[in-house]
Amino acid sequence: MDAAQRENSKRHFHMIIGNIGFLLIGLGVIRVMELLDDRLVQGLLLFGFLGLVTYLRFLEEKIVPKKEVILSCIVSITIFIVLSIIILI
Repeated sequence: MDAAQRENSKRHFHMIIGNIGFLLIGLGVIRVMELLDDRLVQGLLLFGFLGLVTYLRFLEEKIVPKKEVILSCIVSITIFIVLSIIILI
C-alpha cells in the first residue's frame, strides 16, 4: 500500500467516523426536541445543528472529492431519516 492509498483510507475512515458522529448528534437533537415542549429550545437546536452540518460539509468539500461528498451526504441523510422514524415511533 503506497502513501496515496494510505491517505485515502485514512480520509475515508475519518469521513465515516464524522458521519456517524453527525448521525448520533442529529438523533440526539431529534430526541430532545421530542421530549421538550419548548419551541425556542427546539428552534435553537434545529438551526444550530443545521448550521453546524452546513459549515462542516463546506469544509469537507475543500478536502474530499465532490463525488465522495455527494455519496456521503446521500447515505447519511438516508440513514438519518430511517433512524429518526424509528426513534419517533
